[in-house]
Amino acid sequence: VICCSASWMVVPARLPPVTSSVLGAPRPCLDGRGCLACLGGAAGWSWRASCRAARRWLRGEALINNYNADDWRRATELFTGVISEAPGFAPAYSSLVRLHNSIHLVFPGIFRDRAREEAALDLARTAATLDPVDSRAQLCLGWSYVMAKQYDQAELHLGLAYQLNENDPWTLISSAHGLAFCGSGERACEIAEQALRVLPTPSRIHWGYLVGIRFLVCDSEVCVDAANRADAMILHLPGR
Repeated sequence: VICCSASWMVVPARLPPVTSSVLGAPRPCLDGRGCLACLGGAAGWSWRASCRAARRWLRGEALINNYNADDWRRATELFTGVISEAPGFAPAYSSLVRLHNSIHLVFPGIFRDRAREEAALDLARTAATLDPVDSRAQLCLGWSYVMAKQYDQAELHLGLAYQLNENDPWTLISSAHGLAFCGSGERACEIAEQALRVLPTPSRIHWGYLVGIRFLVCDSEVCVDAANRADAMILHLPGR
């Protein structure tokens, strides 16, 4: 399945054995239009509504990457609106989960709390239920378990995200970062290196994630180098 996103995400038509046993039978391969039509048909809303939801979601995704408080407020409005209008559109739930799990990084003075962790988990479970073979949904569910300190469950879903989309640099670097928090440092570093091979010229955001990975495995030299490459993209990076 090819699903549209800020960077096109490719899910193989044939899933790895462990994924197939957990998630069920794989879906046939579709193009981006077919994916949206499938989502719309399953949820009972029109192709026109599907396109409108996708456009609003993509605008929100672009705003997230700015790591700016005003942009995140607008992104929250967009994702919430998409969910209200098209409750079967799984990517909107996953994007809202990203905001819940990262809000303390963008809004000074806002701290993580149990209520927000539970809200993120509920949204992430909904996304994974609506579209269990969307690597984004599995990735966000894995991170939600990380934030809730349920590391065994987190490692399972981060692993599924990796299996579903191992050629996407964002899936690779984010799942690697999550696995580092789970204590799987060696595996995290392997996947992080794979991400760098897939994306020869990483963005500053990717370098920022590498900072966290190398910091967690106590690799100070690479951590500092990555922080310099990330520059001021994420101001609280531990190497700066």
